[in-house]
Amino acid sequence: GALTWSVDDARFEVVGETVRLRDGVALDHEATPQIDLTLTATDPDGLSSEQTVRIFVGDEITQQPDVSVESTFHVRQIGVVDTVTDIIGIDWGSDPIGEAFVNRVDLSRSSDCLIDIDATDAFAMLVTGFIDAEVAGTYDLRLPASDTAILWIDGAPVALDAEPGILGLAEVSLTLTEGPHEIAIQHLDLLGDGALQFEWRPPGATDFELVPPTSDFLVEEGDELGIPLEMDLHGMSLASVVIQDLPANWILSDGQEVRSSTGGDLDITSWNLDQLSISPAVGDIGTTAITIQTTTVSPSGEPGTTTSVLEIEVLNENGFSIEVVDIATALAAEGLDFVVDDVLGGVLATGDDDPDDSLLDPPPDTGGLLGGGSPLL
Repeated sequence: GALTWSVDDARFEVVGETVRLRDGVALDHEATPQIDLTLTATDPDGLSSEQTVRIFVGDEITQQPDVSVESTFHVRQIGVVDTVTDIIGIDWGSDPIGEAFVNRVDLSRSSDCLIDIDATDAFAMLVTGFIDAEVAGTYDLRLPASDTAILWIDGAPVALDAEPGILGLAEVSLTLTEGPHEIAIQHLDLLGDGALQFEWRPPGATDFELVPPTSDFLVEEGDELGIPLEMDLHGMSLASVVIQDLPANWILSDGQEVRSSTGGDLDITSWNLDQLSISPAVGDIGTTAITIQTTTVSPSGEPGTTTSVLEIEVLNENGFSIEVVDIATALAAEGLDFVVDDVLGGVLATGDDDPDDSLLDPPPDTGGLLGGGSPLL
């Protein structure tokens, strides 16, 4: 007659001629790397025999999470009062109504990173960051934008579009030295779609493309650096994200949570990781390594860990602040004759300290080019 099989370990069962784990049971290699099972075969007359077998529990191969961190541009959306009619009348240092970190400047009112406001409401955008000229040479830069926009590079205004109410184009050709360059873009949208792009054509290129931020993590002391995390967990569950050994008085934020470091580790697992930013303490000049440890766990409890190290270079504050710069004076310093050839359309003599002059009435018929003879930046 047929033999009946049994096994002495309750975690297992015999089905037909197969020994298997019962449903819902999992083995842990670290806890029990091997198991001895006693199998008993019993015939219809009650006679039985036993055999011991050894099972080796293999270690589960858990794929580590893929974590990437890229440098970004900082976009701040600024509320504008109804009486503002030009880019000079905006308080660029006011608290933003929304902000985000993006890896390309390609924005509109419908962009996810912007606050959704009524289409009839004016607003401004301030974009800051660093770009990297891989080689020295002539770069063609342009700002397709609704309403008005000014591009600043290394503290100087280099291109502007001053025609309100239409999709305009600020463009310029500049000779850039090899290496990083600080940029700022001021944009005012009165009743348009909030369109703003930042494009360039590097030396030797035939077409314009969106400008990427520098691949290095550069930030001036006291400023904010975007370090958004992108993750592929490969189907695992996120267990923890920890910033290790964050220097004292450095500030970490995700737009909602804000923490000032005391010099230890900081668990940010529940934070909005795709809008993470860091602000170095004033005086911490030089390169600082920041370690981010990301851990996932498999359905059986096996962990997988990835360690990412960011080399953050903190620069001395250079004395230029786009939030408080005198736009009219800066434009005049670049050789624009406000009285005779004012591309902004107003009459503002050099030295006029009235920031409320209406410089956009009437709009000019101009391509919006301000280059200063392609200065070496």
